[in-house]
Amino acid sequence: AAGHRVVHRAPRLPDDAASGTLEVTEPTAPAEPTAGRLPWAAALVTTIALVPIALVWHQPLMLTFAVIGPLALLAQHRLDRRSRAREHRTTLSRHRDACRAVADQVAEALGHQAVSRHHRYPDPAHLAQLAEGPAARLWERGLDHTDLLQVRIGLGDVPSGITVRSAGACRAPALTEVPVIVDLTQARVIGLCGPRGSREALARNLFGQLATLCSPAEVALRCHPGTPDWAWLRRLPHAAGDRCP
Repeated sequence: AAGHRVVHRAPRLPDDAASGTLEVTEPTAPAEPTAGRLPWAAALVTTIALVPIALVWHQPLMLTFAVIGPLALLAQHRLDRRSRAREHRTTLSRHRDACRAVADQVAEALGHQAVSRHHRYPDPAHLAQLAEGPAARLWERGLDHTDLLQVRIGLGDVPSGITVRSAGACRAPALTEVPVIVDLTQARVIGLCGPRGSREALARNLFGQLATLCSPAEVALRCHPGTPDWAWLRRLPHAAGDRCP
């Protein structure tokens, strides 16, 4: 019919990156290797036992063993220390690789969540493209969607759905420079303050988000009759009916 456009709202697939959570655990740092004690007792016992035998039995070869035995114990002790140090370096290298893998996983998840949030709450330029349509995302939100009346009010830092556990403590990295939203189903009433031009621009954007992303069958928009600057709002299909969630 004249003055009307038929809109077929495509099914909206769930966004796992936006609603999902991720919990990762950083590997525990390896303990320092034990120093190991010198086998002084074994070396002394060997020397004390062999020297009298060599003197009493007139066996000079025993004196050689009395010297070689402690030297062999000291050499083995040094080799053991080198082996433990080498194993510790290998363990540290694996630990660093595991930490880098966790950091990469967290960075990738943060990137996916940031992209998903920008997609879910478009900026004014992208919103205008969706409104000009036809587009698959026009009036994509329904009554069964939790973001039905969520509106973007700017950019900022918000908590992510990622939890990183490390050494018994937990930290939650934030998403930076992503859309900050207000849920009108919870806030019910919001006030805008600031210079008139900036205030009205933000208000127009809020109405534009609702008019573009929400169907007029589910969301109604109204403005005060005595505001001629907002006469354009009455031309929206959302202002024609009386239904409002």
